[in-house]
Amino acid sequence: MIAAWIDTEGCITAQRGKKNAFYLAIRITQKDPRPLRWIQRRTNGSLQYKRDRRLYVLSISSRQATTVLENTLPYFLSKREQVELGIELGNKPIPIQRQAEISGELKRLKRTTYV
Repeated sequence: MIAAWIDTEGCITAQRGKKNAFYLAIRITQKDPRPLRWIQRRTNGSLQYKRDRRLYVLSISSRQATTVLENTLPYFLSKREQVELGIELGNKPIPIQRQAEISGELKRLKRTTYV
């Protein structure tokens, strides 16, 4: 069920952190907080209400995000390639140059349109 939410309502990104290194982050947005609270309890994510956008954002980052993606990989349909890149990023150490490449590839995959 978690994979389905990430696959449809989620975003897998590489965020720049300390010393220009990147870390893995997953965000799921939804107006109804109930499914996000369910996922939060299982992933130790952080749930926030964005008043200006009137929606909830569940954030899962670093090691927790890697664990979530590793455990749910077989269930992804649309974002499988992003998940595989996210797992690679989360399983450091990898060179900063490769981290930047993964970040760029994740951005490119987000802009992919399907007909």
